[in-house]
Amino acid sequence: MSLTRLPPELFSMVAAHLSGWDLLSLYAVSVGVMTKIHSLPDWIMARSLRVLCTDLSNRSLSQMHGIAQIDILRKHVQVMRIEPPFGPLYPLHRVTTHELIEQPTQIPSIKTLKNDLVCSLTNCRSFEICLNRHEGRRTYLDSDDVLNVLLHIFVEAALPVEHLSLYTHNFAEELRESRRARPDTQDNTRVHKQPDLARAWSKLTSLQVTQPYYYHLANYLYRLLPRILRTAPKLERLILIGDANSAKSRSLVCVLKNVKPLAEIKHLEIRRSAFRPEDFEEWLPLIGRHLRSLKFSMCSKISAASWTRFFRCVRKNCPLLEAVAFEEMQVGGFSCLTAKHEGQRMAAVLDNISWRFEKAEQDC
Repeated sequence: MSLTRLPPELFSMVAAHLSGWDLLSLYAVSVGVMTKIHSLPDWIMARSLRVLCTDLSNRSLSQMHGIAQIDILRKHVQVMRIEPPFGPLYPLHRVTTHELIEQPTQIPSIKTLKNDLVCSLTNCRSFEICLNRHEGRRTYLDSDDVLNVLLHIFVEAALPVEHLSLYTHNFAEELRESRRARPDTQDNTRVHKQPDLARAWSKLTSLQVTQPYYYHLANYLYRLLPRILRTAPKLERLILIGDANSAKSRSLVCVLKNVKPLAEIKHLEIRRSAFRPEDFEEWLPLIGRHLRSLKFSMCSKISAASWTRFFRCVRKNCPLLEAVAFEEMQVGGFSCLTAKHEGQRMAAVLDNISWRFEKAEQDC
């Protein structure tokens, strides 16, 4: 039985398990299949096409261009996820690409991507970038190349990027490799020399950063993250995701504790982090005045400072706080406590949560 003769219900069940690239291939099979795809419910199309994954290779960018040319497909694309290994951009050797990267939109496939984002993929305003632990080699690019490419696209196209997520591979994958420190390469990274960085993040409202498991990626991110905060005028939501297993996730807060954002941060979320209350005593005076919500999830305190001291700091520096959430907090090394509140009487609620945490720590 051909696909065109399948009942609509069965065809929908098949389509619901296809990726965006699979739908693109299916769309090109025949006019009959094309008609069947046009009749699919929006939720199926959105499920397959909401997030498009690319490695910035010629083949992947060509597929993305194909989706951008079809109205029924492109309107559902909202997120572009860029994953390593990045490239290759044949027939260019990476040495050639390295020179062109100063003006990456001169590369034909990158220029096409920019035009697609401006003219066709108009709903795609969120970008997720997986930083590559490997350095670029031969025809493949590295994280600095990719960020520089995106930066130029954002600036040249005046693209209204709303959400940016920077992360690395999952914890299990990273543990398979040794964590060797790399030399600081600040002088060799092009993205930090870009003078128009503020223009790239002019519309950014949400930023999510995951603590890299490799030292050289962490060092790279520690230079980039403060600069984004200082130059993004509309940033409202900041999400920091750490690596509580290694007790090094506190570095994200350590890096930012002296950074005063250009924008008014209204929502702060910390996940899987081992933090020091002393760091928040330095940071909250800079960002707390406009905070509306504060959330900690699966976090722990790693200094001798008391919970009372931490919550006193929150009360003092966050006068507009409307919602707090502490989920599966590790207290005293054993207890996992959860506390949430939205609405008024925030001071009394914080005092109550502080008392619960102090008591749990003493009991342990």
